[in-house]
Amino acid sequence: MHKPGGFIGRDAVAALNRSVPRHRTVYVTLDDPEPIFVHDETVFCDDVAVGRVTSGSYGHTLGRAVGIAAIDPGTELTGNFMIECKGTRYAASVTRRPFYDPRGARLQS
Repeated sequence: MHKPGGFIGRDAVAALNRSVPRHRTVYVTLDDPEPIFVHDETVFCDDVAVGRVTSGSYGHTLGRAVGIAAIDPGTELTGNFMIECKGTRYAASVTRRPFYDPRGARLQS
């Protein structure tokens, strides 16, 4: 449906380059089983802040904190990742695939 006269911010939306993503969604888990995500933790790659945890909780099947993060689209996933929780940085694993195990292979081993 077309609105006569457009809307506030129409020019800004039209100027966006849709071929360049603003962020990349990744799945994260802390290597240390003790700390948990609260909200909006900073994600570091090779000591450079590259994004934020957007949602997370304790993953009982993995036995550690798991979450979803939005990171800079140019960040290589082969770097050394850390996530800062309550002022302390913890080693983290980052992947493009969720940690979900649809075939239940972890339960069968």
